[in-house]
Amino acid sequence: TGDVSDQPSILRMHDIMDDLEEFTEIPDNFCDLPHEQYPLTITYRKFLMMLDGTCRTSFFDAFYGEMKSNFERGHSRSRAVQTSIELNEVTYENFATFYWSNKDLTKKFDASTVFTEIVSHIKGAYPASGPYTGKLGRQDYVMLSDKRFSSLNKEKRNKIYDIFLQYESMKCTAREFDLSDFVTSLHSSLASEGYNGDMVDFVYIDEVQDLTMTQIALLKYVCRNMKEGFVFAGDTAQTIARGIDFRFEDIRSLFYTAFLAETEAFNQGLKHGVHLSDMFQLSQNIR
Repeated sequence: TGDVSDQPSILRMHDIMDDLEEFTEIPDNFCDLPHEQYPLTITYRKFLMMLDGTCRTSFFDAFYGEMKSNFERGHSRSRAVQTSIELNEVTYENFATFYWSNKDLTKKFDASTVFTEIVSHIKGAYPASGPYTGKLGRQDYVMLSDKRFSSLNKEKRNKIYDIFLQYESMKCTAREFDLSDFVTSLHSSLASEGYNGDMVDFVYIDEVQDLTMTQIALLKYVCRNMKEGFVFAGDTAQTIARGIDFRFEDIRSLFYTAFLAETEAFNQGLKHGVHLSDMFQLSQNIR
């Protein structure tokens, strides 16, 4: 079914408007931040915007035509980006309402299940080997039926991949984008240009259960302290973001494939000097 619930969609990008209001004193980039800005406490959405502002080519340059009139009317770039996000972002609600239309393809599925498969697995999984391309190929996605517990067999996954391809085609025609497109663009820019912003020594992520693996992997560019620089905290029972299928075990795998394997220290044979700590589970919810 295509029912739209009251639950928030995955990291709704137009919530960036609230972030920009809240973080007006923090620049939209990581270049030469004043020392007094640290420790830097920001939302993940603000982190994405700061990464985008650090790259030579912004993801939103593709929408410059739509934004140009806003510049000419004297609005700031931030305001123009906000407008672009409001007009062009595909959230779960948009997906369920406007993209969930081909009944021949979708009659055996519900919108929430398919959106989760697209966001968390087809576009949100980080490859264990090979270059990051922004999506799993059909064969790799279908083979997930053999690798993890799932109620989706190979036939169902093939049909979901057909829906995904149709969704991507419709989105391209409408000149719209989703958060995964933004994340993929950042990975591509940072891999080709390199990261030229400030490096940080420690990163603490709360509510990590609301992020995909490709979103978490972006942290490797801003922190190279692999021995003790990362702490991930979250509660899988409190996942509220639409489109997220999260397991803490996936972060451990990601740390080896996306963090350690791609760092200079790893390539110099220092792998054994890095120890992943055990996962600690709180026995009592303290509030």
